[in-house]
Amino acid sequence: MNADEINRETVFTANKANEAATFIADKIIGQQPIWENWYIKGKIGSGTFCNVYRIEARRTTRTDVSALKIEPILAEEKFCNNEERKKSYIEKRKLSVENETNIMCGLKDCPNIVGYQEEDMREFYLDGRFQGYYFLVRMELLENLHRLIIKKKFELSEKNVLELAKQIGNGIKAAHDINIIHRDIKPENLFVSQKGVHKLGDFNISKQATFTRTIAGTPQYMAPEVMRGFDYNKQADIYSFGICLYQMMNDYLLPFEEYEEPVNQRLNGTPLIPPKNASGQFGYIILKACAFNPQERYHSIDEMLYDLENVYSIPVQPPIQIDSRTEYMGSQQTMQPQNTSSVRIPNPIPVPVPVPVPNFIPVQPPKPAHDTAKSIFIILVVLIVLATVGISGFILFGKNNNDNKSDENTTIKYSEEENKNDYESSDVSETHEETVKETEIGNSPPVFDEFSSTSELASITNNDGTFNYNISNIADGDYYTCWAEGSSDAGINESILLSADEKQHVSEISITNGYYKDKDIFYKNNRVKNCRFEFSDGTSQEVVLLGEYSEQSNVITFSPPVDTEYIKITILSVYSGNKYNDTCISEISVN
Repeated sequence: MNADEINRETVFTANKANEAATFIADKIIGQQPIWENWYIKGKIGSGTFCNVYRIEARRTTRTDVSALKIEPILAEEKFCNNEERKKSYIEKRKLSVENETNIMCGLKDCPNIVGYQEEDMREFYLDGRFQGYYFLVRMELLENLHRLIIKKKFELSEKNVLELAKQIGNGIKAAHDINIIHRDIKPENLFVSQKGVHKLGDFNISKQATFTRTIAGTPQYMAPEVMRGFDYNKQADIYSFGICLYQMMNDYLLPFEEYEEPVNQRLNGTPLIPPKNASGQFGYIILKACAFNPQERYHSIDEMLYDLENVYSIPVQPPIQIDSRTEYMGSQQTMQPQNTSSVRIPNPIPVPVPVPVPNFIPVQPPKPAHDTAKSIFIILVVLIVLATVGISGFILFGKNNNDNKSDENTTIKYSEEENKNDYESSDVSETHEETVKETEIGNSPPVFDEFSSTSELASITNNDGTFNYNISNIADGDYYTCWAEGSSDAGINESILLSADEKQHVSEISITNGYYKDKDIFYKNNRVKNCRFEFSDGTSQEVVLLGEYSEQSNVITFSPPVDTEYIKITILSVYSGNKYNDTCISEISVN
């Protein structure tokens, strides 16, 4: 059937990608061959942006089979009324999708990466009007590991999981060797061939970079530095991979899955207990891969692969007890705040460092005796020089102290500042300078004076009087009041709108999540987990808010700042309350 012959009023958008892919497979491709004599034979599954189908090609003496991914490249719904912005968005998405196949093509020689075979970009018309593109990718047909595990067709024994770890690790290495960060390693993106070869697939959101800042991936498998909005590198993939292995060696349960809010437990740095079905040596490798602090994690997949190959020669060490709860600092790169929209804590809340796993340092051969004597001689010379300098400094200090007594405080202050700078990284100093500069040239604080919401919880009356849960409570500066949505489905898709008469310069938004009146009330009610921010310039950003009572404020920063006439905040998911189903926010402020 020709696209021009289709009579259908539906306007497909990126929000309906699965529906569009099904429509393309059924109506546009239909019974026609895709390439040569390749025909669609049935749907295998679907992802966020696409559908995957089984396709077959009949040959003279055999039938070849492959997987076909159909990915529509369409505009988001908010762009559909503006043709110029719609076209711009579609072209950017087209480049992004083509990037994925370029990555797959670059990795096609690795036996542990899903095999890439053929691709085609085609225009998508509806009622004679250009709607975007649809992208066809032919890949080798494989079994999805997650489905096999769910159907109990893959035995989660240490032998099987260890072999899987080596092979998938090899696939991750192939990507990392060309600076590809996968960013979505999870069981659903792992595959097995009929010959039992394990392969890494779905590079849909992967990125070629040494470091990146975009929050991307699946929350259950995201590294803490990704979720918290810091720069991250290939170690984020190692963390996700470690969580996969942990799950497989823990009766397919994620860490803390028996607790409420398991992701929050990990974000708070609660140390992981060893997976219940792993040996001490394999458990050691898994816990090191899952380390909360990137400095305690494997620094490269090569290090992890070395331990996997030599797993049973690793000496098992007892866990180190952590007495204090300390915020990890990580490397300069992994701890820099995100320049794009991100969640951060203005005053860092102490979190525990996970059980540190020491790096094994190879034993060095003893140095020759003459090297030792030489070292001792050098140390003695250095000590003599330091002593001489120290005495000279003491004499000069005394002289200056007597000659310039009035300048004593200034001298001491300068010395402290100089010492302080010795411990500050250049990145921190540059960040500080940029912040100061922005403060000096910035506009006046933004003013949003109109508040509305799609629903509100009705007022209630008790012994303390009438309590209102209307939207004005988010800007009254009082934690004893809150906005509570009034829907029956925990507030999912309910939204708040902050409006202004003209464009405002927004650099950050602070949200006090939940009903913050007291700890008991806080946990009785729902809190916002995932939410989407939308602005009048057409941009949007999804973020994950923190949901513990100790995490009072979530600050979402925007660099560069956003110029907007409104801020729309939509609830996408929630942390469940232990008594009530109402989702609450106590305060919102904009700077």
